[in-house]
Formats: sequence, structure tokens, C-alpha cells
Amino acid sequence: MSTYVSVNESPDEVSGLGAQLKAKADALNASAQGILADIQGKEASAPWGGDPTGNDFYNKQYHVVPPTEGGGDPPPGTLPANEALQDKLLHAGEDLAKVGDGMIDAMVGYQSVDNTSAIDLSKVKGS
Repeated sequence: MSTYVSVNESPDEVSGLGAQLKAKADALNASAQGILADIQGKEASAPWGGDPTGNDFYNKQYHVVPPTEGGGDPPPGTLPANEALQDKLLHAGEDLAKVGDGMIDAMVGYQSVDNTSAIDLSKVKGS
């Protein structure tokens, strides 16, 4: 079963938007790296302190593996909340870059099929 795709702008314009998304993803990743370095710098100084209250905060609030939404135990290997946040920050622009790549790849495929169809139609016309 085939599916029709309707491109209201030129494929080059859509590819250009994909390239813009990729550029924004790169900028987001660069910003995120700086923010991540700031977070890690603050963590290294342990601003919560080493007293019992500070240790409780770190072990029970900050560096804790949260339960699942249903209240059950998280799967093995689940990161503590602070590390999970840092991991997400580290990979912040990846999904946006994938969308940009997908747009570019889709338009290359669209143009290829369009060109191939035009050639095939011209062969029928010439017969």
C-alpha cells in the first residue's frame, strides 16, 4: 500500500528547515555542555554540607533513585535523579537533530522518487 506525501513548499525549503533544526540542536548541545559543567562544579563542592542534615539531603532527596509512577521499585540500572538530569542535559539536542536529519533525508528521497517518476513518464510519452 502506498502513501501520498504532499509537500506544500519546495523540497529544498523543507531541507533548509531541517538544516536549521540541526543547527539549533548543535547550539542547544553547546549551551547544555556549559550548564552541565556548572552543575558538576557546584556538585563537586558539596554545597549541602557534610553534616547529618546535608548527608540526609544528598542521600534522600538529591542523589536518590525515584520510585516508579506506580510506586514500585525502579528497574536495575536506573540512575539517581541528579545523574539522570545530567544525562538528559548531555543529550539535550539529539532528538532535535534526528528530526532535522529526518527532514533532510525525507526530502532527498522525495526528490529522487520525483525525478525517477519524471524519467519513467517521459519514456512512456516517447513510446
